[in-house]
Amino acid sequence: KCDEVYDIETFDSVNVTLDPDLKDKVSSGDIFYKECPHCHNTYMLEYPCLYHDMERKFMVWLMKEEIDANIKNMYTQVFNEQKQLTLRRCEDIKSFLEKIEIFNNGLDDRAIEFAKYDAFVDFLENKKGSIEDVTAIYFSEYENDIVKINIQLDDKGISVMYPYDALLAEIETHENLFGLDSPIFPIIDSKWIIQIFEAAQNKA
Repeated sequence: KCDEVYDIETFDSVNVTLDPDLKDKVSSGDIFYKECPHCHNTYMLEYPCLYHDMERKFMVWLMKEEIDANIKNMYTQVFNEQKQLTLRRCEDIKSFLEKIEIFNNGLDDRAIEFAKYDAFVDFLENKKGSIEDVTAIYFSEYENDIVKINIQLDDKGISVMYPYDALLAEIETHENLFGLDSPIFPIIDSKWIIQIFEAAQNKA
């Protein structure tokens, strides 16, 4: 706001296995919160950031733009060399942090997106509210094999519980629907799951 020029610290790449102190800073979003040293205005700065957890074998890349083909080719080699490595791309901070939390819980993000979609459809079909009432649908927590999805409304929130095993079974049973076109940093979000069900309805 004050138009003063100053340096800021950003993290193009975060490896929480090699630098575990950064894990909480990412989970809280602190690496994106900045403060002007002159006027002390605080704000959130979104920038490309690659999150890597070597122990849990996943990478999540916060990147609005499509990843360059040469970089994809490089990570294709990495993917082929490392078994069970999960790669994802997110286009905003909110989905980036949610994706990391999903993988930190050892969950399949396709199953979580399915749960979020199902919760939304149930919300509408049971006339609990309208599309306009919903401000957000997000993964809340995972405990005792139960996934908790929150539907945020203007004035309240609704929680929906799902047995994770049942969600995963749905994904695995219909792998022809939920399979990935490419495992190299695909975007798995609400648009992805909606396109799947729209395509299935068009074929019916």
